[in-house]
Amino acid sequence: MKYYLLSFLLIIIYVHHAYSLNNIFLNKNYIKKIEIDKCDNECIQCENSICKKCQRGFYSLKNKCLKICPDNFIADNFSFECKHSLGRYK
Repeated sequence: MKYYLLSFLLIIIYVHHAYSLNNIFLNKNYIKKIEIDKCDNECIQCENSICKKCQRGFYSLKNKCLKICPDNFIADNFSFECKHSLGRYK
């Protein structure tokens, strides 16, 4: 009986250890994936964490894709970028 109990405990420890290692490896790959791809979801062309092209309807500003340009910027519908506004008119 003693040996059955000991072998059962060793099996539980082994399975738990293997499961924990599997989670560590999965999380490590997930972290690497996040570090590699730092562009927004709206970015359709990402190179070295720099967004080169946004989806239609989004404007590029500082490597981010924005639906609406912030204050003091105007949306350029030709280049699809947020550009500084001139003067007080937007």
